[in-house]
Amino acid sequence: MANKYTIELVELREQPSLVIKSSVAKDGTGEQLAQSLDRVFQFIEQAGGAPSGEPFMRYLELGNGQVTIAAGMPLAEAIAGAGEIEAHTLPGGRALTTVYLGDHGGVGAAWDAVWERAESLGVDTRSGGWDVYTNDPAEVPAREVQTRLYLPLADGG
Repeated sequence: MANKYTIELVELREQPSLVIKSSVAKDGTGEQLAQSLDRVFQFIEQAGGAPSGEPFMRYLELGNGQVTIAAGMPLAEAIAGAGEIEAHTLPGGRALTTVYLGDHGGVGAAWDAVWERAESLGVDTRSGGWDVYTNDPAEVPAREVQTRLYLPLADGG
């Protein structure tokens, strides 16, 4: 499976962001993501802030058909959250990354390949990998949607 993806080791810088955290059924992440991102983007505009990249969905906890996600936007400068919208930081440091091409429903295979690569390198991972759409799923056919995955590695791992 891993040979289907080009998995790279990259160095990331910490990125301030705003997110909405929620626990949903695994098959409900797309709908929750869309709703949360709309509210986060409106909050950023009202606060006079500016996004500095593409929206993301960070996986905080998996289990029993449920997933806890943080759906958000990276920021040019940190903004305080309010209510359900929380200040968040995407971690800096070493990470594995790959691009998945296709409908988001199949992204699990790419994640499996990234986890396999981490295990084969003998490195420890930190929880909280995330996805970033590199093109707009509303503007391209499902088979052309590009999703970049990031899996942060533990310090010293």
